Amino acid sequence: MALIKANQSTKHDRWLAIFGTMGVGVVSFDSKIKSLSTDTVYSIAHTSTSGQTVGGLNRGLSGASTALEVPFSLGAKLKLSRSFDLGLEVAMHVVNSDKLDAFVENENTPFKSNKDKYAFAGLGLTYKFVGKDKNNQYIEWKDPVEVMYDDFKIVKDQVTRLSTDSDNDGISEMYDKEPNTPVGSKVYGNGTSVDSDNDGVPDLRDRDLFTPAGCSVDTAGIAMDIDKDGVPDCLDKEANTLADALVDIHGITIPKPPPSTGFIMPTVYFDTNSSIVKTTSYPDLAALAKYMQLRPEAKIQILGNADVRGSESYNKGLGTKRANSVKDFLVKYYQIDESRIAIESAGESQQLYPKVYTVNRRVEIQEIQGDQNNQDNHQDQQNQQDQQNQEDQK
Repeated sequence: MALIKANQSTKHDRWLAIFGTMGVGVVSFDSKIKSLSTDTVYSIAHTSTSGQTVGGLNRGLSGASTALEVPFSLGAKLKLSRSFDLGLEVAMHVVNSDKLDAFVENENTPFKSNKDKYAFAGLGLTYKFVGKDKNNQYIEWKDPVEVMYDDFKIVKDQVTRLSTDSDNDGISEMYDKEPNTPVGSKVYGNGTSVDSDNDGVPDLRDRDLFTPAGCSVDTAGIAMDIDKDGVPDCLDKEANTLADALVDIHGITIPKPPPSTGFIMPTVYFDTNSSIVKTTSYPDLAALAKYMQLRPEAKIQILGNADVRGSESYNKGLGTKRANSVKDFLVKYYQIDESRIAIESAGESQQLYPKVYTVNRRVEIQEIQGDQNNQDNHQDQQNQQDQQNQEDQK
């Protein structure tokens, strides 16, 4: 008895089954009738012999025999549960022989059948191994015609889904994981819209097809940028940049250069192995002093340089001497506060043109701007504090 899967609803399930059977078979038998008292054989199932009767029936005289039979039955089965059925069956077997009971009727007796019959009735309880799947049912409890129509409907539904493409993306409904793809969208083989940067916004609506991995995006596929500095939040190392600030690729603010004053800081050149300021540089230094007098907050850095002739340590010291010469010139002749002038030596490390010694024997002057100026002020204050502490200790 077969199990089938309930493909549709359970409306076709039955609780009572009535059945009938009929067939053709062959029965072999070797029937004997014995005396109860002496165990003597009175008759066997074979051809009758005239005059040899017992109780008015002709006796058979020889052994086993074979005959055709027609069995038929009528029964009913009640479904108690998915696992248990209660059944009742009555069966009749008609044998094409009169020898099954070891006697044959008198052939001259009218209205007598020469075919033996036997019947039985049975009451049974059936247990079915249906498993845990509640959709599994034995086929005897399903209407075969309706089950067939159910199967046809499933096939029809599958064919319909294969031939239907509601969003016209070229993928049938059966395999389309995105049945509402917007018109014009390019799709993958499973019907989902192409999303090149995997930001969750289909390329059709994505205004930024190259969103960096891991970035949150808006409905247009543009990476979130809270401070509007042009750098996505997922890459922005300074998330609260001020409006209109200039930033680098990491979103860090680039300091704005100070407004130009129009004044060009001079370069002072020296003779070979000399730290004496030449008279040709006087006009440039006078202009520098004038600039610093008009801008009391301005500070400068003087960087001394030398050519490559001589040892590295000697040239380092020569650069310092040249820077100090320019500083002393400004302090002595123009009363510029020496705290506004920083000294440094590059020695021979910053050659403009290695083979042109003249341009390498120089002092470069730069104005100290912004944070550097503040650091210098702090350093000056620290130096003054250290000097005061030393005097107090004395």
